[in-house]
Amino acid sequence: AGLTGVSYSVTPVNGATSYAWNYSGTGVTVNGSTNAVTLDFSSSATSGDLTVYGTNGCQSSGTNTLTLNVYTYALTPTGNNSIVCGDSTNVQASDNYSGSGSVTYTWAPSTGLSNTNSSSVMSGAKTSVDYTISAVSTEGCAANTTFSVTVSPISLTATANLGFVLCATSDSLHVVNNYPGAGTVTYTWSPSAGLSSTSAAHILASPVTSTNYTVSASSSDGCLATPNSIFLTVVPITLTPAASPAIITCGNTATLSISSDYPGSGSISYTWSPAGDLSNANAASPVASPTTGTN
Repeated sequence: AGLTGVSYSVTPVNGATSYAWNYSGTGVTVNGSTNAVTLDFSSSATSGDLTVYGTNGCQSSGTNTLTLNVYTYALTPTGNNSIVCGDSTNVQASDNYSGSGSVTYTWAPSTGLSNTNSSSVMSGAKTSVDYTISAVSTEGCAANTTFSVTVSPISLTATANLGFVLCATSDSLHVVNNYPGAGTVTYTWSPSAGLSSTSAAHILASPVTSTNYTVSASSSDGCLATPNSIFLTVVPITLTPAASPAIITCGNTATLSISSDYPGSGSISYTWSPAGDLSNANAASPVASPTTGTN
């Protein structure tokens, strides 16, 4: 199907002045009324019988019949239609062309393609794309088809050694990816508060409040990653107060003290309440002079 100017002929009939050609199928045009004609096959032409007889206006010759099997020229693309950004896939276009000529291929768009005029190409597209593949033979047979390549973004997996920290301590955060390309991957962590680095794959996080850290990434060849996040819980400092002595008589004093599990190297500010009977409500060990039992 799709060919034009295809020649057919019969041996000349003695005395014939014209020839009657008929085709029983559809989509075919017969050009001429001599013993030699050409046929134009549309892209939707069907198989049928081509008949011809010679006539001189008074009598006709016997009918010659030729059965024509019309095949639709078709392309069949094959290949991996799903890749991760940074990878590539080989796509091949096979056809049912059986002629003696050659076939020219055209791929469009050219996005990510190793070439656009071969039956076999490599696609390294960075985003999903629909390719149209066209083929034309030297005789004029034409076919086209489509092939879609779905490109997934880079996937990130963020993890923590513990997933929690005591205030003023740190935990290790890590990120891995499934990037298959030959380029380099750059990371960005946010928020930046408490982080040893915002661009490394392995970092230390020392937040003072529980924080949800998000990491994104991009590759040097233009691929983007789907961001991933990890929640780091900050466990508050535990305070343990004490009094010595714990029981006093009216008019006497007791020394209060406080201990904590604070692991940091910084200083701690204290606030005791109620403050009325204390020597210093902001000291670690104030002296208490209550007149009644006080918590």
